[in-house]
Amino acid sequence: MAPQQLSGKSKKEKAARPQASATPTPPSNRTNLPAIKAVAGFVRENVVKVIGASLGILIPCFWHAHLEAGDLASHTYNAWLAQLISRGQAPGLYVVNQWSNILFDYLLQGLTHSLGFAWGEKIAVSLCVLVFFWGGFALVSAMAGRAAWAIAPLIAMLSYGWLFNVGFFNLYLASGLSLWALALVWCGVGWELALLIPLVLLISRAHLLGLVWVMAGGAYLALARVLPKRWHPLLMGASLVVYFGIREGLLSMFEEYPRSPNALPWMAGGDQLVIYGPISFLVAIPLMIFATVLVIVALVKDGRTLWPKIAAPTSLYVVLAVTVFFVPGGLVVPQFAGAMNFLPDRMTLYAAIIGCCVLGALPLRKWQIGTFAFLALAFFSLLYADTLKINAIEAKVHSMIATLPAQERVLQLLNPVNCRIGLTMGHIVDRECIGRCFSYSNYEPGSLQFRIRATPGNRFVTADEHDSSAMQVGSYQMSPAELPAEQIYFCGSKVTDLCMQSLSSRQANGDFVPPSPRWR
Repeated sequence: MAPQQLSGKSKKEKAARPQASATPTPPSNRTNLPAIKAVAGFVRENVVKVIGASLGILIPCFWHAHLEAGDLASHTYNAWLAQLISRGQAPGLYVVNQWSNILFDYLLQGLTHSLGFAWGEKIAVSLCVLVFFWGGFALVSAMAGRAAWAIAPLIAMLSYGWLFNVGFFNLYLASGLSLWALALVWCGVGWELALLIPLVLLISRAHLLGLVWVMAGGAYLALARVLPKRWHPLLMGASLVVYFGIREGLLSMFEEYPRSPNALPWMAGGDQLVIYGPISFLVAIPLMIFATVLVIVALVKDGRTLWPKIAAPTSLYVVLAVTVFFVPGGLVVPQFAGAMNFLPDRMTLYAAIIGCCVLGALPLRKWQIGTFAFLALAFFSLLYADTLKINAIEAKVHSMIATLPAQERVLQLLNPVNCRIGLTMGHIVDRECIGRCFSYSNYEPGSLQFRIRATPGNRFVTADEHDSSAMQVGSYQMSPAELPAEQIYFCGSKVTDLCMQSLSSRQANGDFVPPSPRWR
């Protein structure tokens, strides 16, 4: 990414030069300079593109009144609880000091305190999106040896894929930071590698799975960078042996948590684009097929030249695909009340990003780049329509909660059928309760995985993770001491059909609730 070096040769001499390809790599894409200098040169030469792409990638954060991203509403709600705790207004709730799973929560708390909950939430998420998108861009560019503009539509889709929409933002932020770290591992030199230390510390503060990924992925890329290409199959095999050894060791120590029925590990990254309804497959499956065909055709045409460029990311992609296919659904760790689950769904993001690194090195034609852009347009169109529908649901929840007495307890049963992230949709109630009511079934304090904790008997939130889970599936019976309480639930054939009913101590909270509607 160095500035173009001008030569004194004549136009005739320049015209006589043979062209390396139909789409020559511009001088600004060279990677023979230190990484920091290369990035600075790239930004200086492409400042308009960088600003335009940054503004464009943030559009989904602002295209609706509310930013719909599953668990995000729970993060924001707990930021409000943290404010109440700091003011002494939430007896029975307290904040603990923990090392990991907190970086995004600190960012969110600071911004919501300064800007209010609506704007603070959107700015916090926007910063995370920029970290992730440009981290992916940096990694693909570093491994491809040229700026990743052709692959930018794919990176944009992954920036708003399953992990974003399910709302696991500590892991999302950790993953974005890890992409910058891996780019440094691949092309950093000298003192630049020292930057890995603060990056890894930040990643560990965000999420431990991100730390595992950056350590394992970084070790693989560091070895792939120095080993001859003929040794890459051995590296790939050794990595799988190590993985299965660690897997068996973990399963001997911890109880295995079953996979979610909505997990799609066989898609090896394409599942990140399957979010709400099955219609998402109309984008994910064609993209996977198209990308696979592109790689095969390119290798058939000029494999001898291409293979050295894609050997490292291709072998790493295979390792990740196998890892995801065999990874357990989660682990039940004794110090947490809730399981560390959704492991296959979370880890496919890394396979998808490394797949982009393979595609970034291909000699793509304009119509192929246009196909990526078309699929991205289809993806974001579906995302807009789905999140618009959730905004309509949230508007109804808002009007219902506005009729309640102050500080009422509220539960929810808002898990539509055939929706991959339906379980997190009920967090809509969390956000709408801010300043008005208490989302009694919120899972964060009882899971012991977050910094907000609760003591039994408090009036704000259940302190037991198992009780929280029972409330979310409709099998919990409120005690007289927990009343009065209301429940919001689906009560019609459409996901926008909502009802609210007072709970009693004589029936489970799901006894009167009709079957959930399908997400269409």
